[in-house]
Amino acid sequence: MYLQVQIREEDRDACRFLWRDETQEVCKYRLTRMCFDLTCSPFLAVSTVRVHARRHQATAPRAASEVLCNMYVDDLATSCESPDEARTLATQLEELMASGGFYLHKWASNKPAALRAIPTERRSTVTRGCLWKTLGIYWDRSRDHLSFIPPRTLSRDGRDSKRQMLSTASSIFDPMGFLAPFMVRAKILFQSLWQLGTFWDEPLPDDVDHLWVKWKQELEELPLINVPRALVPVALIEAKRVELHAFCDASELAYGAVIYLRVETAPLALVSLVTAETRVAPIKRLSLPRLELMGALVAARLVHYTQRALSLPIHSITCWCDSEVALSWDDVAPKDTRMMERFEKSLSFNGERYQVGLLWSEGKPDLPVNVKQAMRRLTTVERRLAQSDKDSCDYSSTMRRYLVNSWAEPATESGPPKRTWYLPHHAVYKGEGEERKCRVVFDGSARYGETSLNSQLEAGLLSRWTCSNPRRRPRRLQISLERRDTRGLQVPTYQATSPRAASEVLCNMYVDDLATSCESPDEARTLATQLEELMASGGFYQVGLLWSEGQPDLPVNVKQAMRRLTTVERRLAQSDKDSCDYSSTMRRYLVNSWAEPATESGPPKRTWYLPHHAVYKGEGEERKCRVVFDGSARYGETSLNSQLEAGLLSRWTC
Repeated sequence: MYLQVQIREEDRDACRFLWRDETQEVCKYRLTRMCFDLTCSPFLAVSTVRVHARRHQATAPRAASEVLCNMYVDDLATSCESPDEARTLATQLEELMASGGFYLHKWASNKPAALRAIPTERRSTVTRGCLWKTLGIYWDRSRDHLSFIPPRTLSRDGRDSKRQMLSTASSIFDPMGFLAPFMVRAKILFQSLWQLGTFWDEPLPDDVDHLWVKWKQELEELPLINVPRALVPVALIEAKRVELHAFCDASELAYGAVIYLRVETAPLALVSLVTAETRVAPIKRLSLPRLELMGALVAARLVHYTQRALSLPIHSITCWCDSEVALSWDDVAPKDTRMMERFEKSLSFNGERYQVGLLWSEGKPDLPVNVKQAMRRLTTVERRLAQSDKDSCDYSSTMRRYLVNSWAEPATESGPPKRTWYLPHHAVYKGEGEERKCRVVFDGSARYGETSLNSQLEAGLLSRWTCSNPRRRPRRLQISLERRDTRGLQVPTYQATSPRAASEVLCNMYVDDLATSCESPDEARTLATQLEELMASGGFYQVGLLWSEGQPDLPVNVKQAMRRLTTVERRLAQSDKDSCDYSSTMRRYLVNSWAEPATESGPPKRTWYLPHHAVYKGEGEERKCRVVFDGSARYGETSLNSQLEAGLLSRWTC
């Protein structure tokens, strides 16, 4: 999603980087699209999608609502009452997002018929049986259950240390709290180690190790836990009454709460587990009534949080507890209008893409000249890539994509003073074998002296814009089996206004992920089509960087960037595979116009070279390379991020 948002012309010199393809001379480029590692990048990307969705609320109310409420970064998860509704919503979402230059892919549904209108290449591929990962949770689409997988790095030999205990327990991702009774045991054991004063790499005491080994043995049984995804397993019209029930309890060791949803239908009542939360008791000994009151507070907050997240017609809420506490309150911070005004002022649409400016911190950006440091880092990356032909090829291919796709562009010899910065970059490889991918990471946090690009940028208010919990929204409804696919002809494939798709983007999209659900395959297929058309119709939005108050003041850092590039090249030279992947990723930036050649010199105080390095993710054929442009890399006392503001991103997320 980041690469679908352009950086406005006057801010591109702050996102310079050095690169040379194979035996060519070192060239200067600058990013034309938003990269991942800048402080304000998440805010700018998410807010651009949200602005696009709001602009189409009148023409695509449903799709816009889904994007605003159910989108988590670039994932959107939602539900519909029928396949017809899902197909319609999918069509609206595609139309809505496409109109802004955002193209949805990796579509998935528990009813394949809901995705009939989505081309096969834009649907998700299942590589692990029927399990598919959505928003970090494993989803068995065939049975429509949420499941868990034991951590791969589970140690079975020797006695673990406190560090290994924390690593193992933290590797289990359970945002819904389905494993709360199991996970709280690990929390209690970890707390006991702090009370005993155990060092990080010290073997566990005998009494703790015995309990820990037993806990680890039970991890093998995690796949046996399957939670139905659908909280409401019938059409909402069949639900006579919907209730939320919260239960809380406490002991001397821990306290917590759990939420259940009770749905009354004509013949019977259905009860579903929604979420749970546990906490260990404070080290300072408290009375049991006090702990019960703390558990009641957790229940009250959790039920209020759940009610907002589900967006269901709740008829009654009951908190079952020994203590009477307030059940809900509103703690939403006031809106930062100044940040939004700066963002909207820098946002423009050229007919194909949105363009934004960086969020500079208060005052003018003051970036020093870091081109030499960037050159050293590039040399290091090249040395590493030289060790593997495959890595080097993948890296070069990725870099060429940046140029071919116009994600980056050639830069001038010198940019504007105090606004020019060279981002170090490196490769991240993900996957194994044929599925191995290389991603180039431009490191906005790389420092030169006391400065980095990220240190002069603000992060934004993203946390306020996402739904209460996007992972709960896809569990609202179940795609019904009652309607046959032939009824899909009664639903228009393209709605003139795309209300559903716009609603999905506004409500169910987080950054560049959109997760939602529909009641039937027909509805899912329609929604998928609408979403693709909606996002594609936006082309590329262009935004300006969110500079801090006043004009940016970036020093000349091209020499430092050159040194960093040399360092990166030296590292890449150690592996031909890394070097190939890095070069491939950088070429992708150019091929896709995510970057463009920069002039020899940029505007004074607004030109900056971003150091870049590689981050490799995955193994074998699935290994991927990512180039990171470091906005936090400092030159002297300055970095690009230090002169940018982050925006309102932290207020928009859950």
